[in-house]
Amino acid sequence: MDIRLAREEDLPQLISILSQLNPRAERCDLERARKVFRELSRSNQQFIIVCEIDGRIVGTAELVIKHNLTHGCKPYGFIENVVVDESYRGRGIGVKLIENCIKIARERGCYKLILTCKDELVKWYGRFGFKEFGEKVLRLDLEE
Repeated sequence: MDIRLAREEDLPQLISILSQLNPRAERCDLERARKVFRELSRSNQQFIIVCEIDGRIVGTAELVIKHNLTHGCKPYGFIENVVVDESYRGRGIGVKLIENCIKIARERGCYKLILTCKDELVKWYGRFGFKEFGEKVLRLDLEE
């Protein structure tokens, strides 16, 4: 099991595994994905982490660092797009991905990490110290 930052050559597999988050969502075109990936890589504020086993991408998570003018101008992080291939779940891959996000956030000086998840995953994320904060997540879909 190799946990590492995604590389451009991972994109076809990455797009495929991300489709498991919401199978009805439109997939990203590979050429567009390449352009976006290059922008993300240059920003040094977004980190796409992957788990590779035997040359296959079997899990991913994304960490976004948000600069901030409060809390002594310390940044904070968002964890997003966490998914492990259905056939590889239950093997600790998700744990390794989240631990890696937490490590990078600490290295970047983040004072907090935020994520959203389904109710049934609150307990799972709790093992890393995440807890419900009494705030509600609101969402506005800008396209159908």
